[in-house]
Order: sequence, then C-alpha cells, then structure tokens
Amino acid sequence: TPPALSRSSPAPDSGPPFVRLRSRFSPFPFRWKMALITASAVLLPLALVLTPVYIAGRRKLTQLNAHRITAIAASASVAIPPESLDVIATRGQNTGAFVFVREVLKRTWAANGGDTRQLTNGIAIVRRDGGSYRYLAHSSWNAGQPQYSREWTPPPALSDSLIRNVGGETPLYDGPVGHELAAEYPILRADNSSAAFTVVTLDADPFLGDLSRDLMRIAWIPVLVMVGAIAASLIAARQMTFGIEEVAAHAQMVARGNMRRELTFESGDEIGALAASFRTMSGGLRTLLRDVETGASEVAATADELA
Repeated sequence: TPPALSRSSPAPDSGPPFVRLRSRFSPFPFRWKMALITASAVLLPLALVLTPVYIAGRRKLTQLNAHRITAIAASASVAIPPESLDVIATRGQNTGAFVFVREVLKRTWAANGGDTRQLTNGIAIVRRDGGSYRYLAHSSWNAGQPQYSREWTPPPALSDSLIRNVGGETPLYDGPVGHELAAEYPILRADNSSAAFTVVTLDADPFLGDLSRDLMRIAWIPVLVMVGAIAASLIAARQMTFGIEEVAAHAQMVARGNMRRELTFESGDEIGALAASFRTMSGGLRTLLRDVETGASEVAATADELA
C-alpha cells in the first residue's frame, strides 16, 4: 500500500503580503493595533503636509538669496569702470585702480547687508583668459596674496550666461564648504564686450539651517497631536475590548463547568448584544442542566421503587 501523503501546513511567511502582515500583527492586543493605526493616520497626513511646506520654503529662500547676490554683483559691476580692470590686467595689483576696485567690492557687500561669515569665495572680479578665468580683485584678498594665482572655475549653471555676457545665477549646488549659491554679472565696455565679471558666492547652509530650525520649533505641535490621538485610541480601544474580555472570561468559566456566575456586562452596542445573547445561552444551559438533574433523580427514584 502506498504511504499516505502528508499535507504540510503552510509556512507562516507564505501567502499574499497582506496575509503575512496580518499574521505577524495578530498576536498583539487590539488596543495596540488601534494605537498603531491611529499613529499612522496622524503621521502620514503630517508628513504629506510638512514635506511640501519645507520643499516650498527651501525653494523660495533659495530664489530670494540667489536674487539677492545677483543684485549685489550687479551693483558692484555698475560701480566699477571697465578701464580700471584693464589697468589691473596690464599693470598688476600695485596700482590705485586695484585699491579702488577692492574698496568698491567691500563697500558693496556691506551696503547690501552682507555678512562676511556667509562668504565662501567672497565677491570677486574675474576676467576671461582664453578658456579659463583668473582673479583680478577680491573683497577679502590683499594685493599679492597667493590666491590670485588660482583659476576660477565657474559652476556649470553659469557657463551659458558667461558666454553670452549676461548676468546669471545658480540653483543650490554642492561646493567645497557645503550647499552654495553663486551669481555673476558682467562689467561691460562701451562696445558691450565684457571687461570682467563680478562673482558672488554665498554659503547656503546658514539660511537652510534657519528654515530647518523654524520647522523644528513647531514640530512639537504635531507630536502633541499624535500623542493625544494615541492616548484617545488606547482609551477607546480599552472601552471596546473590556466587554469582549468579560464575555471571553465568562465563556472560559462556562467551558470549565462553572454555571453559577452571571455575566453582568451590559452595553447598548453590538458587544452588549453579544453579552445578552451569552446570558440567554447560559440561562438556557442552566435550565437544561436542572432538567437533566431532575430527570436523573426521577429515573433513580423509579429504579429504587422497582427494585
């Protein structure tokens, strides 16, 4: 005879994802499931609301600061005559033209509410030299400093505006010190050729940090809402499960043969209807048992008479 084929029970992790998820959460008490559902229902809308608010605020602040440094670059370009830059390019930095240009750069930044702690590459004047750019003057570098020997590498977002000799600004990009913004504005000769470009680079991390701190200042409000919602769900779940626990305890006593205790839980909802049905069933069982005991006694008495 061929051996009987044994049917193995399905593994706990088998089946559709929803069934597996339900089996994993089934051991937890109902009140904790309610708390988890409530927390998810609160956190998901908050995330859907706060995330766009942060993104929109970040984008708006970035645009405002980009326009701000573009205005600073334009102000400096207008104040610097192109002839001074030609003097610096041909005769070097030990000239009155260099001192004048550098003072203009420093005053322009201060007049526009600048903070030198936010400067990364400061306010610089750069000149096209073949396929690269070299520094002519800088708001933070004195004449003869070794930084002037370096080339300036424009962010990719400024390449097109530099070629067309027009002003331009960048979106946020990753620079040497973190997130940065840059803007440039040409210093034009009478024939609309560019003598040089004013370049302003701003460290964006301070205003992005301010935005994050502002959001954190109001973060306690959604946290408080979530805690209150979880507490309310726990209380409501306790009220809901209390009747079920009472009915379940009474069912265990009936299963053990204890028919004397009466189920006292009452409620106007479905759980109360279940408890009422259980009381009716328990009463019927007690009546049945009394009838069985009475019948047994009568049968015993009849048997004694016949004997």
